[in-house]
Amino acid sequence: MARRRRICFILGTRPEVIKCWPVIRALEAMDGFHVTTILTGQHADMAEQAARLFGLCVDADLKLMTPGQSLEGLTAALCQTLARPIRDAAPDIVVVQGDTTTAFVAALTAFYAGIPVAHIEAGLRSGDVRHPFPEEMNRRLISGLARLHFAPTQTARQALLNEGVPPEWIHLTGNSGIDALRLMSAQLDGADCGESTCGQTSHLAAAVGRRTSAGHLQAGSAEKARGAARAELRAALARDDRRTIAVTIHRRENRAFMSGIAGAIRTILTTHEDVQVVFPVHPGPAVRDAFLPVLRECPRCHLIEPLDYADFVRLLKHCCFVLTDSGGIQEEAPYLGKPVLVARRTTERPEAVEAGVARIIGERPETIVREAGRLLTEPDAYRAMARRMSPYGDGHAAERIAQSLLEFPLGASATSPAADHTLQPEPLPCAC
Repeated sequence: MARRRRICFILGTRPEVIKCWPVIRALEAMDGFHVTTILTGQHADMAEQAARLFGLCVDADLKLMTPGQSLEGLTAALCQTLARPIRDAAPDIVVVQGDTTTAFVAALTAFYAGIPVAHIEAGLRSGDVRHPFPEEMNRRLISGLARLHFAPTQTARQALLNEGVPPEWIHLTGNSGIDALRLMSAQLDGADCGESTCGQTSHLAAAVGRRTSAGHLQAGSAEKARGAARAELRAALARDDRRTIAVTIHRRENRAFMSGIAGAIRTILTTHEDVQVVFPVHPGPAVRDAFLPVLRECPRCHLIEPLDYADFVRLLKHCCFVLTDSGGIQEEAPYLGKPVLVARRTTERPEAVEAGVARIIGERPETIVREAGRLLTEPDAYRAMARRMSPYGDGHAAERIAQSLLEFPLGASATSPAADHTLQPEPLPCAC
């Protein structure tokens, strides 16, 4: 009997947990795998909460993030700490996802140890190494370290080929984030969403504590804060007389523009009295210090703690459109038929833009106000973008990834293509 393949997932942020959950689920449903999961703590509370939601068994939690930690400090801490848990896990393959600093350093550490690296969501490119920062450089560096490249789209696959990655190393799978969304959306459709929302607070500052003179939020109970966010979300979504805009803004390269984006949100609410905004605010002090002073007293603006994944999917399903600088939401919203206004200058996910269901609008306040107003006042413009489609796969990427991991020859070189005899994948189905 062949020994089980040892697969080690190294995850640092909530999106990594969400997008790897379906893959871990698929591996555990197959014979022949032993899965180890290491959390680095890059986004400690949010990643841990997602792991609990999905029932993931976490074998090691490194808790590396510290308050005010710099990007350089996080990178150094990861470099100094990851080698031992990887060595203890003794994996045949290390799996990383996306473009985080955790993913980059984990890939580098595995490469140093001679362990093949599998990269989920490989080949995304914005064309500008400063946008998004540092994610665009991270994913390019991971591509130079990885042995298995799980490309979500034909565009991503072609980007890898253009950079010289051997075609036999690339597997066209779709995006596992769509798998997670498909599973969670089906679960919510079958659930009773009518629980009580009495006693909720109306603003983020009230939910988690008063602002100090230094301009930071005092820490409260994480569970209590999430409960308050859930209650306020349910109350907001119960309002049949209001259209909801979902907002998420957090990118490092947008920090200089966040106050202006906040002003644009305030203008939208002032202009359209039947509109409300639900904005789960990233915990980073730079984000909160930009948005709270402008929006915390703004009527119909619900500034809440980050939602758990189930509640965030509930928000996406309910909203009329999304204003975001997030990468993953550009994939998720079209699957649910929600238009996406991308508050960035470039995107590594051009497929939704090309399909007409997402639009890059940048960070200028007047453009944000204009484009949001167009969707709110022009029914034909809204219908043109509110088409349910999924250019990022059919929701079954995890099975393809798991099969590729099963077929990867044990003992194959981490750097040589000679040992890999897997066939090119069939064209990826599109859930359009």
